[in-house]
Amino acid sequence: MNIVRDYAPHTIVYYAYARHALVDALLRAGVQTGSTVALPAFICRDVLASIHALGATACYYDLDESLAPLDLSSLHAAQAIVAVNYFGFPQDLAPFNDYCARYGARLIEDNAHGLFSRDSGGALLGTRGEFGILSMRKSFHVSTGAALIAPAQDTLQPQVPCSNRADSSLDRLRYWLSRSERATRLPLMPIMRSAIRMGRRLAGKPAVTISTDAEEIELPSHRTIGCSALRTLNNQDSVRESMRRRALFAALAPAIGTIPGVSLLHDHLDDGVVPYGVAFRADHDAIAAVEKVARRYHVTTMSWPALPSAIAASAPDHYRNVWLVNFI
Repeated sequence: MNIVRDYAPHTIVYYAYARHALVDALLRAGVQTGSTVALPAFICRDVLASIHALGATACYYDLDESLAPLDLSSLHAAQAIVAVNYFGFPQDLAPFNDYCARYGARLIEDNAHGLFSRDSGGALLGTRGEFGILSMRKSFHVSTGAALIAPAQDTLQPQVPCSNRADSSLDRLRYWLSRSERATRLPLMPIMRSAIRMGRRLAGKPAVTISTDAEEIELPSHRTIGCSALRTLNNQDSVRESMRRRALFAALAPAIGTIPGVSLLHDHLDDGVVPYGVAFRADHDAIAAVEKVARRYHVTTMSWPALPSAIAASAPDHYRNVWLVNFI
């Protein structure tokens, strides 16, 4: 993959998690104690930890069912505004650029889902705002891996050397299982996930980690990307991975879209789009049928996101019932 090569000539710095990258992007944007940061109301709650770390406050803008902003003109002035490329599909930045011109806000492009994806003009997602955020660990089997992207002329903080302490034996196991799975076509990763969940149940814990309020205020302790994770990422083939994801979408989207009770957020791919997965809205009765289709392609289904506590209680239905067949 070699992120440095693929995203050249932009300046790039690696981190363990995108939340750390966002902290530094916000600092570069002039966010400080008492500042306001504008976020989409449809956002994962852990993003708030980056804002909390700087003593800033989040304000929210609403989205329609296509996940485009409804009306940024009525949003109060903020020091920075975050635009999200949901599920690897390019967000139209025109309304955000208008907002920034009106209030002098700085634009941060959250591209945690859109590694290698491009817009209709051929621009890599994550390079279209003043700052961009990547989360490579959401696309590959590594526990750490994120990046902050800035224009080539922008001087970011020096890259901190990778850390062996941030690596885990599980990272190495995931790496070799994923390589073996693609070579043998055996469902090794789903087997590992099932074994981990069973182990958690036997230990009296929930099968999957449950989101808590602490995620809105606590950043992960490790800021530095693991050395093993960095090697894994730099050994990836971006062209091959892009083709794999597009092929999965072409196979899965039509099959999932015909299931009763399922509505796809996107039913086709434009040139250059590298999807994070197949995103859809569905009631719980339809999920088992989607999971059955997903298993045939050795991928899994998940709900997304865990909404901020300030949003969850009054969120509209089109924020609540979004699911994803994840292509990791």
